[in-house]
Amino acid sequence: MQDAEERKTIWRRVNDSGGQVQTAYGTLVSDKSQVLDILQDDGCRYSVRGFGRRFAASVGPGYLGMDEKCQFAGHDERAEQSGVNAAIVRIDEARAYADALKHTRQRLAELTRTPASPAPGSPLVAVVDVLDLGETVLARLCTEWFGVPDEKHLLTGTSASDAAAPRCPRDLVHVARYIFGAHPSDDVSQQGQQRGR
Repeated sequence: MQDAEERKTIWRRVNDSGGQVQTAYGTLVSDKSQVLDILQDDGCRYSVRGFGRRFAASVGPGYLGMDEKCQFAGHDERAEQSGVNAAIVRIDEARAYADALKHTRQRLAELTRTPASPAPGSPLVAVVDVLDLGETVLARLCTEWFGVPDEKHLLTGTSASDAAAPRCPRDLVHVARYIFGAHPSDDVSQQGQQRGR
């Protein structure tokens, strides 16, 4: 599904087959009414319990792995209790942009501080690792909006370490790949479980 040419071929097959096809990746649905039927289901016909099992094996029970009703119910109660949805709703597009711009400018200012000023008229040149910039800004946004990383239980950082406390956002990427991937590999599963704990 990551290969653009392969993806086009697969979706063409799905569309030509009436909008739903079982593949090795999973059941792919392209018909709008079928997609809405699945997304609006309460968990009695279509379930997110696969996410729930992987949540439990990693960070612990998470409401995104719970259905609204039936055997794996709990989504609505947990979502309300956690306060996460309410916190996310408070961050509109304008605030997200302004906060991201502020933290990006701060990080770039840190990276361009030099002991000696450039000669007048000379440009200030700095090497910027774009991955580091993005991850640092994301970690700072998480701290501003959600209070983590707190530098005690969750550290800011881009390099994951087996010995240290988990790092934001890098270790969260490993966890998300494990929990939300359709078919996580053994390596992805091991990293997601280990880093999620």
